Amino acid sequence: MVYAPSTPIESSRIGIIAGRRAGNAVRRNRLKRVCRELVRGSNPSLLPGFECILYPKTRILDAPFSEVKRVWIEMLQGTGMLAK
Repeated sequence: MVYAPSTPIESSRIGIIAGRRAGNAVRRNRLKRVCRELVRGSNPSLLPGFECILYPKTRILDAPFSEVKRVWIEMLQGTGMLAK
C-alpha cells in the first residue's frame, strides 16, 4: 500500500490496482472485490484526509477473509489512518 497523508479533503480515498500479473480477468476482479469489501468495512473508522493506492497480492485470494481483514486493520492502524 502506498499512501499520502494529510491532504485537505473531507474524506479518505482508496484506489485499488490489480495489474495483469495478478492473473486473468476473473482473478483480478475477485481480488478487487475482496479489497473493496475490506475498504467498505473499515470506511466508517478511517480518518479523513488520506489518499492511498492499494496494490493487493494474489495470495489474499487463498487466505481466509478473517485473516485478510485482521492484517488490513493492523496495516491501517500502523499507518495512522484508522481512528482508535
